Amino acid sequence: MELYIPSFTAAIIAAFIIIYVFPNFTPVVLAFFAGAALVYGIYYHYIMFGSEYSSMTLVDGIRKSASFVMVSTLIVFLMGYLLYLYRSKSAPAPAAARPSNSYTPPPPPRNNAYARSRNLNMDFEERTSL
Repeated sequence: MELYIPSFTAAIIAAFIIIYVFPNFTPVVLAFFAGAALVYGIYYHYIMFGSEYSSMTLVDGIRKSASFVMVSTLIVFLMGYLLYLYRSKSAPAPAAARPSNSYTPPPPPRNNAYARSRNLNMDFEERTSL
């Protein structure tokens, strides 16, 4: 088994970039690099397999663009969802965590016949006298 020095060097350089350089980038820059890598991969794929794509029928020509339509739709919906999430300046606090300036006392206990009949602390005579 041979060790290919160019591919080994490329793997070492790629590992260095992934471990030391990419964590310092913002998510927008990383998304740009991912999109550029996707576009380059698609371009390289068409260069490598262009002859196979040219021998397809018309229906196959429409079918080959379906994955790009799906990926584009997914990206657009994800970006719309992220814009929806981060549209406001600050995240809303949950209702339980919001401070309340006024104290609302609990409601008084019900003193009607139904509530007295459901009270288990009453004696049997008190419940039956209702």
